[in-house]
Amino acid sequence: MRTLRPLHGIVSTLLAGLFLVWSAPAQIPAGGSWKCDKLQLKSGNVFHGLIAEETPTEVRFYEVRQKAGRPTVVVFTTFARREVESIVKLDDHERRRLTQRLKDLDPTGKEEDLRVKSLDMKPALFGEGDVKKEGLSYSSDHFVLVSNAREEIVRRAAVRLEQIYAAYTHFLPPRRRPMKSNGEGPSQHKTTTTILLVQSQADYRALLRSQGRDILNPAFYDAERNEVVCASELEQLGAKLDEMHKVHEQKLERIRKQEGEAKKLPGGEVRERVFKQLDDARKEIALVNTKNEEVFREATQQLFQTLYHEAFHAYLANFVYPPGTGDVPRWMNEGLAQVFETAIIEAGELRVGHADPVRLLRVKKALAATQKEYALVPLADLLKARPQDFVVAHASARQVADRHYLTSWGLAHYLTFQRRLLGSKALEKYLQALGREGDPLATFQVLVGQPLADFEKEFHSYLQHLQADGTTAKN
Repeated sequence: MRTLRPLHGIVSTLLAGLFLVWSAPAQIPAGGSWKCDKLQLKSGNVFHGLIAEETPTEVRFYEVRQKAGRPTVVVFTTFARREVESIVKLDDHERRRLTQRLKDLDPTGKEEDLRVKSLDMKPALFGEGDVKKEGLSYSSDHFVLVSNAREEIVRRAAVRLEQIYAAYTHFLPPRRRPMKSNGEGPSQHKTTTTILLVQSQADYRALLRSQGRDILNPAFYDAERNEVVCASELEQLGAKLDEMHKVHEQKLERIRKQEGEAKKLPGGEVRERVFKQLDDARKEIALVNTKNEEVFREATQQLFQTLYHEAFHAYLANFVYPPGTGDVPRWMNEGLAQVFETAIIEAGELRVGHADPVRLLRVKKALAATQKEYALVPLADLLKARPQDFVVAHASARQVADRHYLTSWGLAHYLTFQRRLLGSKALEKYLQALGREGDPLATFQVLVGQPLADFEKEFHSYLQHLQADGTTAKN
C-alpha cells in the first residue's frame, strides 16, 4: 500500500477544514428538527436541546441549534434556576437517541480523521484497455471506489461515500440486502457499484473515449455496468493554490523586511506613507488568499455533491427500486438525486427538506420567464422526457438539459416534502404501472389524484412561495 501523501500547505488545511464542516454527521423530518428537551425562561425565551445537569441553583444545558441547509450547532450554557419558568423533558428512549446523536456530531473532526487514516486501501490499476495507470481502491458493502487521484482525496471520498450510503439506508431503507463480496447473498443481482473517481478532466475525457462516450456531463451513472464515473480537478486546483501560497509567503517576507527598514526612517509623513503602502499590500495578499480558499471550498463541495448525486442513482437502482420492482422515470430519478445531493449528513442520517438556494432562485426566474426556452419544462413534456433530454452531448444541448434538471428538482421537492409521496404505496403503484408501459400522463394523474393542469397550477404556486428553509410564504 502506498504511504499517505497529504496535500501540502494551505490546501491541506482547507481540505481538512471543509470536510469538518460537511462531515458533522441524521434522519430529521423534512422541515423539522430532532426531538429535544424544552426549556422556557420567565422572559419568554424558549430553548431546545439536552439538559446535562440540574441543581437547586442552576440548569446546565446543551442548546441544539438547527437551521435548514446548515450543520447542527451545539452550544453549552448554564441558566440560573430563578430564570427558568418550565422544563419539558424527553422520555428515556428519545433522550438516549438525542445523546447519541450529539456524540456522533464529531465537531472537532477527529473521528473522521481517524476513519480516513484507518481505511484499508489497496493498489489498483485505473483505466480501461491499454490505457491504465496506478491507482487506489477501497471496497465496502455498497461500492468499490477506484481512483488515480491523490491518496488524501481518495481516502476522504471513501469516508464520504460510506457516510452517504449509510444515510441513504436510514432515510430510504433497502428492499434487499447487498450481495456479499464472495457472491453469496439473497439475490443474483450484484449490488456493489463501481465508482471511478478520475483525477483530472483530461483523464476523464480519455476514459469516456475508451468507453465510446461523447458527453459533457461531469459525471454519470451507467445502470447496465452499475458504475459511476466522476471527474475531479481538486488535485490540479490544489497544486495551483499551493504555488500561489508560496509566492504570497515570499511577498510577505519581503514586506516584513521592508517594514524593518521603514522603522529606521524618521517619524513623519514619509514614514507613515510607507507603512500604509506595506499594510495595504499585506491586506491585498490576505484578500486574495481568502478568495482562493473560497474557490477551493466550492470546488470540493461541488465534487462531493456530484458524488452524492450519482451514488443516489446507484443506491436507488440497486436497493430501493431494483429491476422488476418499479420503473423509476428519468425525471424522478434526476429530481430526487438533486434533492439528496445537498442534504446534510449528521450522526449517520440525513437532514433534508430545505431548498437549495441556487436552484430555488433559478426556479423563480424560470417561473417569471416569458420565453419558452427560459421557462420550466411543461409537465406534460417532462413526464414523457427521454434519458437523452438530460444528457449534454454538445454545448447546444446544455440549455435543454438544464431546464429538464431544474424542473425535475422542483417536482421531486414538491412530491417529497409537500405531497409526502416518497416511499408511499401510491408511488409504488405509479412505478409499477409505468413498468407495465402505462401512459405517463394518465398514471401520474392517478398518483396525484387530479388533472394534470390543476396539479401543475398548484405545483407552480408552491414553487413561487417556497423559501430556502423548505417552508412556504403566502403573499
